[in-house]
Amino acid sequence: MASACSSGRSSSVGAAEDSGVNADGSSGGMRSGIDSGPAGSTDASGAAGGNPDSPAGAGAAGHYYVSPTGTGSSCSSAAPCSMTQAQMAVRSAAGAAPTDLVVELADGVYPLTAPLVFTAADSAANSHTVTWQAASNAHPVLSGGKPITGWTVSDSGKNIWKASAPATFATRQLYVNGTIATRARSSSISRSLMTMNSNGWTFSSTSLSYLNSLAQPQRAELNIIGSWTNRYSPIQSVANSSVTMVQPAWEDNTWGYDTVQSPYRQGPIYAENDYTLLDQPGEWYQDTAAGSLYYIPLAGQDMTKADIELPQLQVLVAVGGTYDQPAHDLTFTGLTFSYTSWLGPNSSDGFADQQTGGFIVGPRSLYPAFEAARPLWHQMPAAVQVSAAKNISFVRDRFVNLGSVGLGIGNDDNAHQTGVGLGANGISVTGCRFSQIAGGGIVIGGVQAKAHHPGGDVPVSALTTVQTAMINQNMTIKDNLVHDIGIDYRDFAGIMFTYTQHVTVSHNEVYNVPYSGINSGFGWGTNDAGGNSDYKTRSTGDLYNYQPLYTNPTVAMNNTVSANYLHLMQLQMNDGGCHYHLSANPGTVITENYCEGKGSGPSGTIWGEYADEGSAYLTITKNVYANFCCYVTANWSSSNNTGHLAYTNNWVGTSNANPSLNGPGNVVMGNVSFSGMTFPADAQAIVNAAGLEPAYVDLKMNP
Repeated sequence: MASACSSGRSSSVGAAEDSGVNADGSSGGMRSGIDSGPAGSTDASGAAGGNPDSPAGAGAAGHYYVSPTGTGSSCSSAAPCSMTQAQMAVRSAAGAAPTDLVVELADGVYPLTAPLVFTAADSAANSHTVTWQAASNAHPVLSGGKPITGWTVSDSGKNIWKASAPATFATRQLYVNGTIATRARSSSISRSLMTMNSNGWTFSSTSLSYLNSLAQPQRAELNIIGSWTNRYSPIQSVANSSVTMVQPAWEDNTWGYDTVQSPYRQGPIYAENDYTLLDQPGEWYQDTAAGSLYYIPLAGQDMTKADIELPQLQVLVAVGGTYDQPAHDLTFTGLTFSYTSWLGPNSSDGFADQQTGGFIVGPRSLYPAFEAARPLWHQMPAAVQVSAAKNISFVRDRFVNLGSVGLGIGNDDNAHQTGVGLGANGISVTGCRFSQIAGGGIVIGGVQAKAHHPGGDVPVSALTTVQTAMINQNMTIKDNLVHDIGIDYRDFAGIMFTYTQHVTVSHNEVYNVPYSGINSGFGWGTNDAGGNSDYKTRSTGDLYNYQPLYTNPTVAMNNTVSANYLHLMQLQMNDGGCHYHLSANPGTVITENYCEGKGSGPSGTIWGEYADEGSAYLTITKNVYANFCCYVTANWSSSNNTGHLAYTNNWVGTSNANPSLNGPGNVVMGNVSFSGMTFPADAQAIVNAAGLEPAYVDLKMNP
């Protein structure tokens, strides 16, 4: 964490919070319980997490009251209703509502049996807002989980405890006292002990002989950590020291870049998810055949009091309509979203991860070459999703204990419950907390063709109304606390946006993440006007045999990353940065951020600024980079179009403040060196102002 000495900035969270991401890939965590901040507090504009001035009378016009035990249809303060009934009541009133509508949630847990879906029908007429909010001083939790109780000792020698549990949902996460517990797993398997083949792999070392005795090998997996990918590949069978892997997951995970057998960094490999691997405190295993759940408690955990939540849903909330009838003018404030698990990797596809949650689906036979798969990568769906939507706000909400991405905004069609992706306009996320999340905190934008060229290879000015509506634009991600994310899918950044316009990411604090702090852009320049010629010659296949060589630019432009405080990054992965960028993004400015490198990058070199392939037309100015051995790089070749980067007037903790930055049209000047944590006065002002603004510092306090 940041030094409290001459920088003038104190440690970001203090001793009350433990880190949740360890260098070995296991999860630590915060103190027990869901980390909801105080509801009823207000943001800088006065938006309320709870509404103490709401009408209190039964049936007050435009105000609906909900409780976890609510029944009936009046939705009054005296006789509150259920969330489902409140949604029906709002839909009945919304079309002719003469005023804003408010749905007020009392304190407690709201178990969901299916995702809540909000469409245009849930939006009020005449631009009135429908607000779903916590009652004053309440902490309502929208839960996809089931509490598991009735624990008894199953194996006293190993201190394994057992409880009955639903068997129909083969979860990938278990939440114990507010943290993601570790699935039963082996110690790290060295690649040098694996002889790989097209069907799987063999071993001769007796140190791996335990694999021959897996109780249910068909449910076990390999968790494979590389440089920038974190892959999951299911096992089919093990016999006589030969491991047969499930297809097509195995063929897809051994294909392309940073693969199982040829990673750029030799990260660990674990065998996971078998009862025989259950041998360490904090590990768990679900036996879906027997309907049993097993867990070895950590020191000090009392199984008669522990809060153990077994997910039963993949998605909690989906906000989205269509491009011509978007969901609109909805606000969610003071709510906690918790306890999901994305089951995608349980399939025969596994998780053929490529980068930041983009993955291959289907057998290799569908693709003539690896580059033929790139334009069709899927995205990981989020627990809370927004697409085909306008003017949607999240204010002082908590996204905690979630099994995929926390909040997905305008991702591709395949990542949305509604089946309609992109089209997010006027979305704001303010004063929210993201923690204990299996994937990324916030992911904005898609990666497929409609995301970067919604009308095909035509100028933006020639797009139809519907095509223009697909563009992800006009968003504010501000004053959020993002930490302990990427726990199971380690290739994610804390906050990421791809092909977007007018997105501002400012005053957020991001820390304790396995990969980069903030990612922007996508595509390696391959979708920019003129393309990336390097992808015509690579051994994985000429990309432009399988997608257009566009003559018009992508929609990505005019974004801002400013005044963020980022620290404790790249704790498990490699090839990333405090801020990492891909492809052209004209008009985009990276400014007044404080990047603290102390403790970051134990898995490999981390850059303060990483302009990867195709990065172009960025202005990077007035940022402070402390304790980075290598604070700026550009991945340039004579043909990949990386260049036209303005790197000016930054403060850097190195003697070479103005290095050569490869690429045409670059400007590197005015950058100032400093020593240690002794900042020049103007740099100190940037440091002091970065991160959460005063109205949101309470996010750092545990309840």
